[in-house]
Amino acid sequence: MAKRSTYHHGNLRRALLDATVELIEECGPEGVTLRGVARRAGVSHAAPYRHFRDKQALLGAAAEEGFLTLLASIEARARRARTPATRLKAWGIAYVVFARRWPARFRLMFGHEINPVDQPEASAAADRLSSALVEQLEELQSAGELRVGEARRTAQVGWAMVHGIAQLALAGQLEVATEKELLALTDGAVELLIRGLRA
Repeated sequence: MAKRSTYHHGNLRRALLDATVELIEECGPEGVTLRGVARRAGVSHAAPYRHFRDKQALLGAAAEEGFLTLLASIEARARRARTPATRLKAWGIAYVVFARRWPARFRLMFGHEINPVDQPEASAAADRLSSALVEQLEELQSAGELRVGEARRTAQVGWAMVHGIAQLALAGQLEVATEKELLALTDGAVELLIRGLRA
């Protein structure tokens, strides 16, 4: 992608984050530098330090935004679902779609570059995503479709399952040729989870 020549004054942080995401998708997190981000955004080498103390802070902000974008995608897909069960499936499908379309950003969000101590905002955003899944399971329990139990522990199992599908797909280890097939696999996996937890 071509280097930007300008950015809108007053929106430097946005320009830096956009440049960071582009570089992550092109080079992975390890290929991101503050100097490279500044060059991509079309600003001085010192400009990133107005908003980010170092590369880790910049990657943390990119990961935080990734989690919030993923959560927004999940909520948008869930709003179109008509039942608690299809809303839970929407969670899994939106998750896998995000991973497929933003693979390097997805790896950053769950990679060793992000940790709760140095990037608390990213960790808090990840917690919001987890809480959204717990709420979906509690909704199923309230509707009598799942037996009552520890929703948070069940959410961890469900998340691990869907995350595993996403990771295997990115690694080319699943026998699926199209996104449609991948999403059908995800839908079926969540259905199996629901059946195993039926009230």
